[in-house]
Amino acid sequence: MRSRRVSIAKPNNTLEAGILQAIMRGDAIELRILLAEGRGTSLLSANDVAIAERALGAIEVLGAEDATFLAGRYGSDFANTINHIFGNAAHKLGPLVKEFGSAEKAFVAAQRIVDAAFKAEGAVPKAIKLGQSTVRVNTAVGDGIAQIRTMYIP
Repeated sequence: MRSRRVSIAKPNNTLEAGILQAIMRGDAIELRILLAEGRGTSLLSANDVAIAERALGAIEVLGAEDATFLAGRYGSDFANTINHIFGNAAHKLGPLVKEFGSAEKAFVAAQRIVDAAFKAEGAVPKAIKLGQSTVRVNTAVGDGIAQIRTMYIP
């Protein structure tokens, strides 16, 4: 009988739990060690490995504090959200990547601006000034927290 796999978002073994905790803490060293343990075993699905590898790349770019900020807001696969937004050429976000040094850093800056505006005004902005660009943002609000769903330069 084939066992049903569950994503690291809902861990069903200690390795998955450890990976989830490392991602949520922004701990690149621990995540790298746990990934090495789990690759090629039946303890991690290919999807779990992909989530952990994306997170590791983002953590290494952002550092623990900003990675923890995004993981707390978007969950263990926060890096996929960034890839989704910045990977769409039609969004024209290349200038932000160049200005901020990475999509991850630009996304953190955008989220912090959206948060500040939401806190001050009680509503999410439709456009923000991010570096040298005016960026349109589409957000969702749940439990008093704004999440960027997409952003683009018109």
